[in-house]
Amino acid sequence: MSTTAENREIAATILRQQLTVDLHSHLGLWEAKGMNRGSFANEIAGYPGDEKLKQNIFDHLSVGLKSCFLGLPVDLPLIQFGAPGNKTRDFLADEAWQEYQRQMALLREMLKTLPLEVAIHAGDVAPIAERGRLALFLSVEGGYMAENDLGRLAELKQDGHTKFAPAHYLPSAFCDNQTDPPRWGGLSGLGREMVREVSRLGMLLDVAHASFAATVAMAELAGAPLVLSHTMMRSSDTDEHLRFISRDHARVISDTGGVIGTWVVAPPYAYGTIAEYTESVLRLADWVGTEHVGWATDQIDAGLPDWFRRSTALPDVGAALLAGGFTPADLAGFFGGNLLRLHRVVVGDRVAN
Repeated sequence: MSTTAENREIAATILRQQLTVDLHSHLGLWEAKGMNRGSFANEIAGYPGDEKLKQNIFDHLSVGLKSCFLGLPVDLPLIQFGAPGNKTRDFLADEAWQEYQRQMALLREMLKTLPLEVAIHAGDVAPIAERGRLALFLSVEGGYMAENDLGRLAELKQDGHTKFAPAHYLPSAFCDNQTDPPRWGGLSGLGREMVREVSRLGMLLDVAHASFAATVAMAELAGAPLVLSHTMMRSSDTDEHLRFISRDHARVISDTGGVIGTWVVAPPYAYGTIAEYTESVLRLADWVGTEHVGWATDQIDAGLPDWFRRSTALPDVGAALLAGGFTPADLAGFFGGNLLRLHRVVVGDRVAN
């Protein structure tokens, strides 16, 4: 049996040598930069500053992380937990599209000065990593900007987005979410059109934040593997964490051939120790299979437990999973291989010249 130190070195080697991906990241609430209004991000922590953002990126690179899905939550200015519908007010006319444009402009400025580069295909990750940069796959979180114009989905694709998550914390015209009373019985008529268009465009459909009924409906319509980028399977039938999923919910994703990103979140919501987190990962993997499991930080600097304040803890996570029964091949899939395989299936890959 390998020692903890040996397992940690195996995990560290996989991170250095394999293609790896964080299924859902905000890189330290980058999107909150310059915001003055009360918001989800500002209530929790606010933008941590340019130097801390740089530190988060260099932590990722130093540990061997090659890529992440960068979330753009366009309802950010409106979110307030505890308010009706978790919102301070409704969107103004075209405000969601304007917020999307603000975040994209901010991202373009970041790309000029930071070791970041947008990836479109899984095959882009290795050459970007060779240039010493972190590859960013783009993903809107909450598709509110497209509710009045599904043609904007094609504009997102043109902007480099390869994953689309229709739901977030505000109620959606597409589907019910996990944290509000149901409105559509799962998926609305417009939501059905959205799923067909996302499939036609060859984008990954991310069902994070979507209700169980909405997830079932999207799985039936999509005809492609689904991603659930950041969640955890409930520990029991009495576990009431609204953002966690049941065993049946998890099986819906795996039955499509999809991947579930296991969410590193802080107490009281989830895992106070690395052992608690890895036990939950192992329980999910036992249920759906290791090939359907990945990982996601979500918000470094806001909401992560003390043992995972920096991504440099990833080798320790890997060591604990190896000790719990993962093989090195399982761990390589968990750290990124599973999701990148899915990306190649749905989005396609570059054709060599």
